[in-house]
Amino acid sequence: ADRSNLVLALEPHALVARVAMATSTARVGLAWLRREVEALRRENEELDGQVSLLVRTEHRLTRAQFEADRQIARVRALSSFALAYSTREEAVDIADRAAKLLVEWFSVDRVVVVRRDERGAIHVEGDGVPRLPAPAALERACLGHDPLVTTLAEVPWAQVITEQDERSCPPPETVFAVLPLGGIHEVIGLALWCRPNPRASFFAEPPDPRHLPFLSLLVNHVRHGLETTKLTHELRESSKQLVEQNRRLEASLATVRHAQERLAEAAKLEAIGRLAGGVAHDFNNLLTVIIANAALVLEDLPQGSPMRGDVEPILEAAERAKGVTSQLLLYSRKQESRPEELRLDVVVDGFARIASRLIGEHIRLRIAHDPRVGTVRVDRTQIEQVLMNLATNARDAMPNGGTLSVETRLPLEEELQRAPRSRGQRYVVLCVSDTGQGVDPDVRDKIFEPFFTTKETRGTGLGLAIVRTVVEQAGGVVIVGDEAQGGTRFSLLL
Repeated sequence: ADRSNLVLALEPHALVARVAMATSTARVGLAWLRREVEALRRENEELDGQVSLLVRTEHRLTRAQFEADRQIARVRALSSFALAYSTREEAVDIADRAAKLLVEWFSVDRVVVVRRDERGAIHVEGDGVPRLPAPAALERACLGHDPLVTTLAEVPWAQVITEQDERSCPPPETVFAVLPLGGIHEVIGLALWCRPNPRASFFAEPPDPRHLPFLSLLVNHVRHGLETTKLTHELRESSKQLVEQNRRLEASLATVRHAQERLAEAAKLEAIGRLAGGVAHDFNNLLTVIIANAALVLEDLPQGSPMRGDVEPILEAAERAKGVTSQLLLYSRKQESRPEELRLDVVVDGFARIASRLIGEHIRLRIAHDPRVGTVRVDRTQIEQVLMNLATNARDAMPNGGTLSVETRLPLEEELQRAPRSRGQRYVVLCVSDTGQGVDPDVRDKIFEPFFTTKETRGTGLGLAIVRTVVEQAGGVVIVGDEAQGGTRFSLLL
């Protein structure tokens, strides 16, 4: 070091040269540092730009994610709307559900329903908006196909609706939207409006043209729900009509079957009647010979002759057989009928004089008349035969005694409903009832059939058949019922 200092001291010119060289070197280094700093500054600016781009990209991705989430939520809401359909839902109910979806999706001030009443007039109604006639332009928009999203400034006719809002009158830049639902339903459209709201959240935006695809989907779902509801109601009404028609058809078929059965029965009875009439006529001729000869033999026999005990039973049996043939001829309608104007009370009183010998002392006879009963046109012999047959059946049904009631009266309303009605025709009732054993319900439908009897060998099975034949010849009907105290009641409407 001392040597160096000495050299420097000894060589001042060399020292100045070295200092100049060092200064030049320092200048070069400073320029390099400046270049490096400038490069670092440019890199920093590039990094700042890239960071800003990343922030903007992240913001766009976040908005896209939010928009995707919102679209997914709307699609789910549309699916829930479609699945919430009920067969009992009305068109107004579907429109109300759609209005709730709109309020849930968007920043909406009011949603109103555009409806057509039963007279065809179009009106608007909604929560906060009174019912008022719809403008013609709104009706045309509701009858269109695509949703409409615009502002009040572009559709001045919408001011008529929005001015009815309970809030203040909306400004011209208010968003106005129409969802057309078609013209075949009671509800033909939905309308909504929304004021500008700078504080609206990202999920509470007003509707705009970007939302037309979602609004179109909602319109399609609502139309489908309305059409399904209409078809369901029509199907339900058609089902009711089909059920009613089916019931009427079944009733008609039952009537036809009943008529066929009656026709077959009438044909059978007519054949039986013809056969019985022919047999009875021939048998009556034979009985006439037997009765005449038995009467001649009985006249020739002296009183006290033991032969009279043999001939008298023959004559009695022949007379009884003649009575049976008379019933057969009456049933077959081959016996001549002589109808005349008769008072039933006179006929019944005449029957009462001989009834005691027929029914016996152990049965009490009760006679009752209604003075309002007029005359009927029947054959006296036949109506007396009817009374005799009914009294005989009542006697057999009361072996231990009882009461036989015969009365004439006016018909009851339920009896008139079963009578054959014709214009200007009136009815009276000859009622014969007893307190006997009654008629078994299982055989009640068979008691008027010829030759059907529950008396085994004691009955001919023609008594009630003759009763029905005589009454029907007189234009009446026989009604069988039960007495409250037990027994059977035959009501003859004449």
